[in-house]
Amino acid sequence: MNSEKRKHLRYDFSRPVAYDMQPHTNADVLIGLTSDISNSGLSICTDHLLENGQEIILKSVLPLSGRAAVVRWSQEVREGLFKIGFEVKG
Repeated sequence: MNSEKRKHLRYDFSRPVAYDMQPHTNADVLIGLTSDISNSGLSICTDHLLENGQEIILKSVLPLSGRAAVVRWSQEVREGLFKIGFEVKG
């Protein structure tokens, strides 16, 4: 039994995701791979380390495209690869 307390149930969801850093930089759109998703959050694997509180804009994850998300946790799963949990804003 999972002891995590979440607002919404998360579902396995493995799809590429494009995202943009906020505040917007001149950097290209970044790419990651989702591992799970819910109405209020998702986690992705990416080669970009993001800090707690960092905000991104999701570009290609339906139904969350165009919405802002905030980093709530991150962990390095192997050198240069990070799994990051996001809370989707409003």
